[in-house]
Amino acid sequence: MLKKLKNVIIVVAIVFLLLFFASKNISEKNDWSVDFNGILKYPQDRGKVQVDKIFMEETDSYKQYKVVYESRDKDIFGLLFLPKDKEDVPAVIMLPGANGAKENHLFLGKKMAELGYAFLTIDQRGIGETEGAVKTMEEDFQTFFRNEEPVLHLMIYDVLKAFDVLRNEKIVDKDKIVVSGESMGARFAIVAAALDSRIKGALIFSSMGYGMHPTTTAEQKFFASINPDMYIDKISPRKLVVFHSEKDSVVPYGGAQQSFAYANEPKEFITMPEPCDHGYCDVVYDQFLEKLDWILE
Repeated sequence: MLKKLKNVIIVVAIVFLLLFFASKNISEKNDWSVDFNGILKYPQDRGKVQVDKIFMEETDSYKQYKVVYESRDKDIFGLLFLPKDKEDVPAVIMLPGANGAKENHLFLGKKMAELGYAFLTIDQRGIGETEGAVKTMEEDFQTFFRNEEPVLHLMIYDVLKAFDVLRNEKIVDKDKIVVSGESMGARFAIVAAALDSRIKGALIFSSMGYGMHPTTTAEQKFFASINPDMYIDKISPRKLVVFHSEKDSVVPYGGAQQSFAYANEPKEFITMPEPCDHGYCDVVYDQFLEKLDWILE
């Protein structure tokens, strides 16, 4: 009886040790953090890219795919346009604004692919085909306070994984991938460009940050961690281009100029003419291509 009890104690002790070291390894592999200044941290090595490509359309100049890639706990849906018979092509990630679906940039993706660019646009969490719900700021802060990844951080990680998806494409020049976005998507684009120095630069539309604030409390750290104004200077020495309309009905023109002022050179601010309002505007398509090539130099 004593021998049997002794064996049970040994087994329990072994199980306890295994659980202890397993939990220790899990914590050591936790690659998400926010530093004292409120700056979000993710590694450049984000593991193997898990992506499915579903063929959709082919023309003389490009192929179009629906892509589904794994990012943390979600399948992220996107549209990918790849030029045909090309090598070492530059690439663009385009992030729609709040409630904007990937199909909003269908025509732009086709035009870009015809010119020899790879182009990827996605449905962000809770939008279009990508499942999930964007929490309120207070709900997301409570998640952060529990030392769990907030949804707004996960959405930034999704952009970094979109970058990985493009780097995984054989015809894409891995050193010439630019991140672009409009409104909310532009905020994520700024943060992602700051976090991964391999992103060539950022070209954004109709966005602004929240100003510079202290980070002495948990709430302030969380707010800073999603504030593009805290990151925009870190894009330098890579290039930043900001497009904004004086008539923007959503994001004040002055607010965009203030955020731009926080950025370091090299940078350019382009005022979009009428009838441009909020977001990407076809009127500035030629300037968009011109400034994209400037970033890619």
